[in-house]
Amino acid sequence: MHTVEVPKDWALQKVHLASQYVEDQFWAHVSRSECIIPPMELDVQITLSCAQLASTLADAYTNPIKLNVNMKRYNNACGQWPTGRSDTQEARLLQKFPPSREMVLEKPCVLLDAGHHIILWYVPGALSDWVKEDISAAMHCANDLLKKSLSPANANCIWRTDRSYFYPTETPGVSPGCINVSPCWFQQGHEPHGHAQENADVSFCPEISASLKGPQGISIIKSMRRPSLLASAALRVMHPSLYWASLRTTLEI
Repeated sequence: MHTVEVPKDWALQKVHLASQYVEDQFWAHVSRSECIIPPMELDVQITLSCAQLASTLADAYTNPIKLNVNMKRYNNACGQWPTGRSDTQEARLLQKFPPSREMVLEKPCVLLDAGHHIILWYVPGALSDWVKEDISAAMHCANDLLKKSLSPANANCIWRTDRSYFYPTETPGVSPGCINVSPCWFQQGHEPHGHAQENADVSFCPEISASLKGPQGISIIKSMRRPSLLASAALRVMHPSLYWASLRTTLEI
């Protein structure tokens, strides 16, 4: 049982309430019991978006597909610091762990490995039209950042920003790319720093991502409020221990 108190005047409280509602509604669908009454603090669009997410997650959870692969052994075979760009290693992994059969996923499901661990949630239709519009708005605001994020295909760069892995988009005004907007991401692993001279007890001052410090930062943040809330709610169902760890970390920061 988790007992984490989120201050009621924090925006995080709304995320926490929505996540609780999605989890409760999810289990209500799975157990085929009565639907849960949503919290009054949530507006209509967020409530309906959460209900749609919970229903889709439940559909996926009750439609498991088992694969003949042990993900722990596969992970060990990948070795340390896999790049995903070595044709030799990829061929070796494919030979050692051949796919049992080809499948076309047409409806929500979860894929299980040989040990019955969930390795993939396939949840088409989980996002409401409101959330999709928010994501589209954020993508347009971040277009310049996305365009500048990619490296030449032959450059010595990380695979996330390798241009050869991206295709042109069909949406005008949106460029393919990969940016990181996680708070404190680039501060991890560095010495504590901040305004220690102002408060002797505080030696670490977290900052927002450098990508969000630009002129479009506020617009991106506003557009991603609902999608981020839904992502947290989905995480609470898919990976509850990670959800609670992230919540405690956010409160500590």
